[in-house]
Amino acid sequence: MWIKCSERQPEKYQKVLFMAKDAENPFPRSHMIGYRVGSEWVATHLFYGSDTLNDLVDITHWQELPDYPID
Repeated sequence: MWIKCSERQPEKYQKVLFMAKDAENPFPRSHMIGYRVGSEWVATHLFYGSDTLNDLVDITHWQELPDYPID
């Protein structure tokens, strides 16, 4: 279930799936996996060429990652 960032934030360094939208364009939105450090969001596979995403996109929602599959 998606959680609004304005309602609750993930724990520090907790890897989560998060929804980002371009600050200047409300669509399209992007799904990314990453974590939060203080007020900064970091994607685990950066494709924006930045250490943090806060200056490039607005993080609006997040959710916990599912458990790893068990064979």
